[in-house]
Amino acid sequence: MRKKIRIQVPVLMAVVCFGVALFLLLTYSARATATPDTPDTREIMAVMQQAYTLMRATPVRTLDIKEFAHVFTDTSDFKFSPGWKTYLGDMLDPTATQKAGYLSAMQTKWSHLQQGDKLLNAAMSKAKAEQRNLTPEEWQALTKQNHNVPPPVLHDEDLATVKLELKYESIEVNDDKAVVRYDDGAALQEAILRKINGRWFIADITAIWVHF
Repeated sequence: MRKKIRIQVPVLMAVVCFGVALFLLLTYSARATATPDTPDTREIMAVMQQAYTLMRATPVRTLDIKEFAHVFTDTSDFKFSPGWKTYLGDMLDPTATQKAGYLSAMQTKWSHLQQGDKLLNAAMSKAKAEQRNLTPEEWQALTKQNHNVPPPVLHDEDLATVKLELKYESIEVNDDKAVVRYDDGAALQEAILRKINGRWFIADITAIWVHF
């Protein structure tokens, strides 16, 4: 007499989930290792690394905004989302907004962060000298001065010392345009780069899948 084998549903689901996860991992690894090793791809990865090194500068006041022009560029590849459109419209004049690309967006964003950082540090130094904490009214005033956005509060001083490893899924180069898919630890991202006067510049970065 044959014995009936019963597999509990939770166990079966666990096996299925493990199999799917393993398949996705192997697929990702295969695609990642398939990234071509060429002068273009090496330069592209170097530019990506340089961009992330700049954006991880801590505290934010140490960042030289002018360095962004070495890795970013303004082109029509920039995905002008409603959020970016509203933000840049509040921060820039209409003429500048019409010409804005990824370089302008990054310069504006980090200049704004530096402004908020400067305002906050000045207010905190004053409060510290008076041996007190910032009042709710002072926080409201800081927010108003900072284009109605609360200034940055915390900085991870160790962030810049931790080496960031970008995991590349694919790099597709077509003449003067490259599309790069990679994982920066926070999200799966897609970057568009343009080759201008023999050098690669980042024209856009869009998150595809954010890790929670």
